[in-house]
Amino acid sequence: NAYNLAIVNTIRNSGGNNALRHIMIPTHAATSMEVAQNALVIPNNDKRIIVSQHTYWPYNFTMNTDAGSGATASWGSSSDKAACDTELDRIKNKFVNKGIPVVIGEWGSIDKNNTSARAVHAEYYANAVKKRGMCPVWWDNGYEGKEGFALLKRSSCTWLYPTIVDGLIKGVQDA
Repeated sequence: NAYNLAIVNTIRNSGGNNALRHIMIPTHAATSMEVAQNALVIPNNDKRIIVSQHTYWPYNFTMNTDAGSGATASWGSSSDKAACDTELDRIKNKFVNKGIPVVIGEWGSIDKNNTSARAVHAEYYANAVKKRGMCPVWWDNGYEGKEGFALLKRSSCTWLYPTIVDGLIKGVQDA
């Protein structure tokens, strides 16, 4: 909170259009965990603040590779979607419903040789985020190997997983 306050004050006081600029700030570690969200203080109650959130959700599907601790390569059941809706409603209620915009600035799922499940998740998640008035931004870290988030092969400007990209586009367009 102290860093967010310092940077917002610095930007606002630096002249030009900066007094009116929208500024994106994170919760602690940009996590969407409730404890971090509850601890966030919007600097000066500034009405031009956007909250940045990282939501690798659900963790067991999107990032966890340890089968012994619940990792899964499948996603898309009715209960999966209901749990996703509950989680995104929680974020929406915390910020969007109070007039505070949210960018889900990092989300995605790693490659576990499960492209079809990842495409289903991408479409549903992007759609659900957008329907709640938030902006979904897939985290493409450029890593193309197993457990990577890359969708774009940078060396050739081609899609590694066109079905996931199609899902993202369809999800956002249908929202």
